[in-house]
Amino acid sequence: MEEKKRFYNIDFLRFLLAAMIIYYHLTPMCAKFYSITFLSDLSMKSQLVGRCAVSAFFLLSGFFLYISTNKKKLQTTYEFMIQRIIRLWPLMAFSFVPLSLIGIFNKYTDILNIFFISSGLGVLKESSSNDPTWFICVLFFLSLFFHFLIKHLRKDYLICLCSILSLYSFIILAHASNGLYSKIVLPSLDLTAGMVRGIGGISLGIVCGWFWEKIKNKQYNISVFKKLIITFIEVFLLCFYLKYNIYHLPKFNNVIYWQLIFVGIFFLFLVNKGYLSNLLNNKFLGQLGKYSFSLFVMHKPVILICRKCLWGEGFAGGG
Repeated sequence: MEEKKRFYNIDFLRFLLAAMIIYYHLTPMCAKFYSITFLSDLSMKSQLVGRCAVSAFFLLSGFFLYISTNKKKLQTTYEFMIQRIIRLWPLMAFSFVPLSLIGIFNKYTDILNIFFISSGLGVLKESSSNDPTWFICVLFFLSLFFHFLIKHLRKDYLICLCSILSLYSFIILAHASNGLYSKIVLPSLDLTAGMVRGIGGISLGIVCGWFWEKIKNKQYNISVFKKLIITFIEVFLLCFYLKYNIYHLPKFNNVIYWQLIFVGIFFLFLVNKGYLSNLLNNKFLGQLGKYSFSLFVMHKPVILICRKCLWGEGFAGGG
């Protein structure tokens, strides 16, 4: 239980990432219906934020997948699959209920989406009504794949493979002509940008989990001066990451660069030696992280309902 307390600040990071994705989807709608120059400017410059937040979510998923799988040594991949379905499926399925009640429901894609089949996998070309659920579908299948690898590969082979997969995935994304999640970016394997982003993020998260295992029990004597330096780095990296994701031109799209910055923030929060990470490492803020999944899944249905009921705009797929 002691170690779990150290992750309250990471739970808060989850909440921030969910807020970034909500901002990514909400800003263009607000800019469209409210003629405010500032909102239009934010909408134009916020196209990077969704991609980076999703990649960071994948990284966190890979990290905790590695940690939890090593703790539950007797759990089979089949048992893990059942656990994942219980965790992911109910809210995702429920998210389509309010949409169907007001006529925003794509019978073909949404029904398949409930069975974890989405445009993010490359099976469908059209996005579902609640398009953020592509992330859950990709996460579900990749979690099973990497859980199997963690259980059956020697640790050195696993880390070597994940390092290669992560690097190769981010190189593909950096050279992709289009960032849409449903777009095929690796035709030889029929992989979408969403799948490649998931492979890269989860692989990097597993490598981070392995590295954390190596350093988590080491003791460090940190003076007040060193704590102040660490705090400055924490504040700088977090502010830099948020500012340039939320308010930057879309052409600034170096995926590896932003993932490495997030890895730096992530490890500083894990080590928890600065005043900022210590301040955020409390149960109250950590509780916000528990709502990140619900916010991520349900925010788009709420936005679509507002578009139809408040602004009288018909449904347009994708997002």
